[in-house]
Amino acid sequence: MRVRAGVRGVGPAAALTCLVAFALVGCGSEQGSGGATPTVTISPTTTPTPTSSAPATPSATGTIPGGPDPSDPVPLPTVSKGTTVTLTGIPERGVEASCLLLDKYLLIGGDRALLGSGAKVTVTGHTEPDLMSFCQQGIYLVVDTVTKVG
Repeated sequence: MRVRAGVRGVGPAAALTCLVAFALVGCGSEQGSGGATPTVTISPTTTPTPTSSAPATPSATGTIPGGPDPSDPVPLPTVSKGTTVTLTGIPERGVEASCLLLDKYLLIGGDRALLGSGAKVTVTGHTEPDLMSFCQQGIYLVVDTVTKVG
């Protein structure tokens, strides 16, 4: 019988020893460079020029003169109204759940119960090309009036 001394079981034991050694090395404390933590400074490339020599000071109500009205949570845009449009028909649902279309116009505002009722209506409104909507379809028509036909 021939026995090879020292060879038996060395492969699995060596693999296990290496695995444990690598695991322990990964558990060691993290050694940094020993230097200070780097800081980042951002500075403007241009110097802003003040529009007024007097600083804006809050009034007795806590608002800045000439600023937005605090009683209006979302001020309306000050763009001029677009083309006035009058449409008659039955509004249809758009690709998004709350979007309603009549012909190629996306109806913004108006009596949603009447517009979504499936009844034939006459809608008068004005186009607003600068509006943005999650509906992403149609020409935006801000509804001024809605009346049921018949």
